[in-house]
Amino acid sequence: MNHALPSRRDADDLGLVDAMRFLSCKATIPGDPGEAFLARWPRALHAPAVKDWMRADAPALDTKAAVPPGTSANWGSALLPPALLDPLVRRLQAVTVLARIPGLLRVPFNVPVSLLAGAASFRWVGQGSPKPVTVLPLESFTLKPTKCAAILPLALELVRLTEGGETAMAAALTEAATGFLDKQFLDPTVAAVPGVSPASITNGAPALTSTGDVVKDLAVLKAAFWAARPSALLPTFIMSPANASALAETQPNLRTDGGVCSGVPTVTTPGAGATLVMLDAAGVIYADGGAEIDLSRQAAIALDDAPNAATTLTDLWQNNLVGVRLERFANWAGQANAVQAITVAAP
Repeated sequence: MNHALPSRRDADDLGLVDAMRFLSCKATIPGDPGEAFLARWPRALHAPAVKDWMRADAPALDTKAAVPPGTSANWGSALLPPALLDPLVRRLQAVTVLARIPGLLRVPFNVPVSLLAGAASFRWVGQGSPKPVTVLPLESFTLKPTKCAAILPLALELVRLTEGGETAMAAALTEAATGFLDKQFLDPTVAAVPGVSPASITNGAPALTSTGDVVKDLAVLKAAFWAARPSALLPTFIMSPANASALAETQPNLRTDGGVCSGVPTVTTPGAGATLVMLDAAGVIYADGGAEIDLSRQAAIALDDAPNAATTLTDLWQNNLVGVRLERFANWAGQANAVQAITVAAP
């Protein structure tokens, strides 16, 4: 009997499920997480990969000497077998607004990238006449590695993975990282912190005054965008599902999950908030270095997104919590005239 191989998407979905299962074993069952995974899910799609990982890597994890923390030159640890980490990383990358903007160019870190800053000069020439020499105007960008991180305290009951718990656990991880990155990419108030984080793509864009009406604000945004970039190659709207819903009354091809608005591809994300964004993907680049993940139950942490010396510590073990540390590596940049934004004021 022939068995069809799963598609890449189906394999990634199953890989994400198996990744959550492996993390559950790591957090809740003493001993080797690989053995626990194979005992509980012996017929899982990635069971052979877990066996290979145990043979190749697991002994070294138990006996290796102390190593320094992961840096840009040595990113993280082997908490998950690569066959399980890869689907998780791909899911984290795929759901960000960065990956969903049509034509947006993904580039490596630390590699100079040139974007066209104007048109070359051509003209008609007669037979035997000299051809004109033109300068191709280019703007160069180099994206340095930057990262964001969080420790997510999850209830042990969730991590133990009752039926369907894999989906809830995966959603908790992906939504936390995606929501932060999308907001950082789009929020006009996010300024660059040298050596730490990039400015949002809308920070520094011309200030457009809201009319208090989302339909009228869309018209203001379009006029400003085409005036600043009349030769835009890959225009795209980015907006929240709420604003998309409001605009859908006059835009029949627009839905809360995206679509087309005024003939322009539209991407939606809650990270856009009240801001409508219009950009030319040909003038924006981004780098995405994936993710690192680790977890612990044996730690005391400050349940605060801005901890200080006076913050009370919470014992994870005592409170039946698992601390999942998730780090995402990403950066972006764009040409000054490639982005316009307007924040819709409350009427």
